[in-house]
Amino acid sequence: MSKSFFFSFFFTLFIFQLSFCQSENDLRLASYYFTNGEFDKAVIYYKKIYQQEPTKINFHKYYECLLNIKDFKVAEKLLKQNQKKYGDEVDFKFLVADFYALAGNETKSKKEYDNIIASLPPFEFMIIETFESFLNLNQFDRAFETLKKGKKILKNNYKFELEEAIYYEKIGDTDKMLDTYFKYIQSNTYNLSVVQTKLSKSYDLTDCNNEIYQNLKSRLLTLIQKHPEDISWNEMLIWLYLTGQNYKAALRQVIAIENRSKNSDGQKIFYLGLDCIEAKAYDVAIQAFQELISKGEKKSFFIAANYQYLNANFKKITENKQFNSTDLKELIVKYDSVIDMYTNSKTTLNLMLQKIEILAYYLNQIEDAVDLLNTLVYNSNISLNNKAVCKMKLADIYVLKGDIWEASLLYMQIDKAFKYSEIGQEAKLKNAKIYYFDGEYEYAQSQLDVLKQSTSKLIANDAMELSILITDNLGLDSNFRAMNLFSKSELEFAKHNYLLANNLLDSITINFPYHGLIDEVWYKKGLIDEAQGNWLEAIDKWSQIANHFSNDILADDALYKIASTYQFKLNNQEKAKEYYKKILFEYQGSLYLEEARNQFRFLRGDKTIEK
Repeated sequence: MSKSFFFSFFFTLFIFQLSFCQSENDLRLASYYFTNGEFDKAVIYYKKIYQQEPTKINFHKYYECLLNIKDFKVAEKLLKQNQKKYGDEVDFKFLVADFYALAGNETKSKKEYDNIIASLPPFEFMIIETFESFLNLNQFDRAFETLKKGKKILKNNYKFELEEAIYYEKIGDTDKMLDTYFKYIQSNTYNLSVVQTKLSKSYDLTDCNNEIYQNLKSRLLTLIQKHPEDISWNEMLIWLYLTGQNYKAALRQVIAIENRSKNSDGQKIFYLGLDCIEAKAYDVAIQAFQELISKGEKKSFFIAANYQYLNANFKKITENKQFNSTDLKELIVKYDSVIDMYTNSKTTLNLMLQKIEILAYYLNQIEDAVDLLNTLVYNSNISLNNKAVCKMKLADIYVLKGDIWEASLLYMQIDKAFKYSEIGQEAKLKNAKIYYFDGEYEYAQSQLDVLKQSTSKLIANDAMELSILITDNLGLDSNFRAMNLFSKSELEFAKHNYLLANNLLDSITINFPYHGLIDEVWYKKGLIDEAQGNWLEAIDKWSQIANHFSNDILADDALYKIASTYQFKLNNQEKAKEYYKKILFEYQGSLYLEEARNQFRFLRGDKTIEK
């Protein structure tokens, strides 16, 4: 090849690269000026870029610059140049009509908007796109006219009921909106979930006193009376009750549906009961499972309902602290009868452990609980892992008895046998607490240092918290008196000696009023009230931390405790939202951030309880 060819080739390549670099530079400058709102400068570059590459995105950027500098003459010319290219697209038609409105030519603008409706194509998706575009411009009359024309074009093969309901919502006619949604449901029961999603996004249906809630409830009850054979309306009413957290009313509806069906196996009642357990509505859950049990042992959910009945009662006792000794004794008898029904060893073990916890912690039958656990520990038919679970429970009860070194021995056995598993690490943590209770802080600290690296986030966090507590407070007084009082109060708390635990904490506030443990004292006093079901008193204690120790490590813990107590124990959703919101905005590094966000959204009505 000749030298001239090589020269020509490299010169062309050089020019191309120079041109490419220039284009890149123009685009960078155009974007910079556009972002800064300097449209008079940006338009120079976008014009050049558009002329070189007349793509849709470059067209829109150039056009937007022209509008911002009010160069309507060039903007109109640009629209006409692109009429052939984009004229059939809905968004371009709206661009033209909007242009004339911005330019002050109302007659031309009206004509273009009217032409959009007049030239509607016979395609459902384009009709909906046009409708939505008018809605976004708040041109509600034209939006409705689009639907009317669309029905006519498609000869009512597509009724646009969903879009029509959205139109009525936008103009504030809730009665017609609901009527239209109901027509939409009647046309296909699969549309039920679509309507539920739309309504929950548009309205706060968590408030039972809300006008839209009451209107919807009233209409659904009327429809149920008029059309008892159509369970869609019952399903819709159940959803409404669940959204408003009226679980008792939801259960009534579910039972009504099940009783109407000859082939019912109770599935709807069973799953509603599970939903109620998840929502901590234990009384309603118990009613649901009692209903299934009453249908007899031939029903498919009979045994499962018995198990969940006990589970709901157990959670009610241990979480809500609602019980009396007579009820507990009757429940123990029920445990024995249900345990006999089961052949599944894992299920039986779960029930046995629940029964043992009630005996030890709520009926004060500690020796009976210990005997049962020893029977399980030495049962050759139980797996090694399940034996470790039983041994852990036995150790916990030894702590309750005050036999902390017997407990320590069992914890060490589990730690040694399951060194690298979560149950072994949990045992190690509990054993570290034994040494902490006894004032052996240095040894406890050495065990906690190991557990900070645990693969279990919960164990690692607990180890870190206790380690920080020891490190921060151990050297604040020369003879560790405050720290000893605090760790002893923790032991008494673990033994359910709440009065003595509280008295030990009071000793700290009296004798060491400015000690660094004071926020821990208030937090623990709140836990003591919580353990006895004294919810308002617990909130009062945690509020001391929120109000006076807002920069300390326990501040977000206290706020989360207050929020969840208002939500689940006192059923005060507004107060719960207030405290969850405080975590979201003021404690963005909190471990509770994600859960606080989820609960806040749920209480706000963003979603119902997930299964």
